[in-house]
Amino acid sequence: MLDLTQALISRLAIHRVGNKAQEEDPIVSAKLADVTPELEGALLTYFMKPFKGDAYYKFTHPNGLEFNEVYSFVKSMFLDEGGTYLQSVNVLKHLHHHSVHPNIKSGEVYVAYLKNCMLDDEPLDAVGIFKSENKDTFLAFRHERDGLEADPVSGVNIKKLDKGCIIFNTEDESGYRVVTIDASGKDTVYWMDDFLQVVEDSDDNFYTRDALNLCNAFAKDMLTPQHGKKDEVLFMKSTLDYFSKAETFEMGEFAQEVIKDEEYTKAFTGYLETYETRIGRKVENDFGISKPALNSAKKKFKDLIKLDTNIHIKLNFDNLESGRRFIERGYDQDAKMSYYKVFFNEELE
Repeated sequence: MLDLTQALISRLAIHRVGNKAQEEDPIVSAKLADVTPELEGALLTYFMKPFKGDAYYKFTHPNGLEFNEVYSFVKSMFLDEGGTYLQSVNVLKHLHHHSVHPNIKSGEVYVAYLKNCMLDDEPLDAVGIFKSENKDTFLAFRHERDGLEADPVSGVNIKKLDKGCIIFNTEDESGYRVVTIDASGKDTVYWMDDFLQVVEDSDDNFYTRDALNLCNAFAKDMLTPQHGKKDEVLFMKSTLDYFSKAETFEMGEFAQEVIKDEEYTKAFTGYLETYETRIGRKVENDFGISKPALNSAKKKFKDLIKLDTNIHIKLNFDNLESGRRFIERGYDQDAKMSYYKVFFNEELE
């Protein structure tokens, strides 16, 4: 479990990286930044709030971890916190080296040595690498003789971190434990593959999300086209209910308890092979269910059917059988429209 609410900034370097392909040179600060209590509070909000700990990564390199540049820079900082500034310059140069795509934006690079970062109830040192790319316009007010005057000011919105990663000083021999974000969603290759060179750490958290992604893809690709949104929502509702009640996941048991229907079971088995081919790996079929990963999936799940006639149907069933019993989907030839038929005994307040 990740808890960054008590984290502190011990050392901080701020530089600026440009786009190498556009011949924008990096700007190197001459020294570490002076971090006042007010600045620390603002920066910790900016740096820490986006990280939820839903997925963990680790550094990798085909020729060995020692050849991964960011891993080596961070390891040097953990061995000697006083070398934070020197290694921050190395981080900047390495990021600039990979900033070659014309769409990559210039921006500020922050390298922070952090204290008291809680990971699985253990306080750890950590190194944070963050990048701000987008600027917002704010209003600054001046008190003049005749009243207030407003000036537009361009600056960084501390509620919108563009890119970042936090590396925790644990499991160094296997590549540390890393959390990372990319708000743009467009530069994953540049940020994660080229600059950081990280891969997702295969643990119960990973396996749980992987299985839930499989189920979600099956529902969207197979159930919705054949049976409508109703069966997609009901299937995922049943899936999340199963994951909530069970401590471990076993593929055969899941198919028996959740899918049940022979037609669905055959379709799911066939889809599993297609899905694994598409993602290039096997989906683990026996693992301990990660509650953080499950909670994250629940937050994204919508148990609503939204219709183009401004009608929303909320499906609050625990299993597929109940849903199929009380709601049916069909097509009216006269009206040339689809419909849902809902069965009930009485209306509730």
